[in-house]
Amino acid sequence: MTIIIDNAANWRDIARVGDGEKLELAPAAWDRIAHANRIVASLVEKGIRAYGVNTGVGALASQVVAPAMQEKLSRNIILSHACGVGELAPERGIRAIIAVQVANFAHGHSGCGPRSSAICSPSSSAAAFRKFLPGDLPDISRTMPISRWC
Repeated sequence: MTIIIDNAANWRDIARVGDGEKLELAPAAWDRIAHANRIVASLVEKGIRAYGVNTGVGALASQVVAPAMQEKLSRNIILSHACGVGELAPERGIRAIIAVQVANFAHGHSGCGPRSSAICSPSSSAAAFRKFLPGDLPDISRTMPISRWC
């Protein structure tokens, strides 16, 4: 069976995706994602500063980031929060975590592009979910995350 997310997902849907069911976004969700992405692209194109999109973050918020470096900035912001130790999370947990994030994108408020949600195609599989991770994911339910030291 395929879980189709239109506006919101419940915990049962997320658990079923974690257990291996496919995940898709409804056409309306794709429309919301595309609309928000067009807004962000328009801001960037017009040179309007958007925190963490075309500017640095934190102490570097006043620094404008060159268009060629903006995709790298987005990835680095995510990676700067991706730190932990301990046993690795099981595939089921990783699939559920990504499903929650994609369900969040479905609201259309993040400004992310369709590529960020492309995992929700009918052909999505455990391997496809894995491709979206920068590396292994520690299971924070069993270990102490050390993000404050990374």
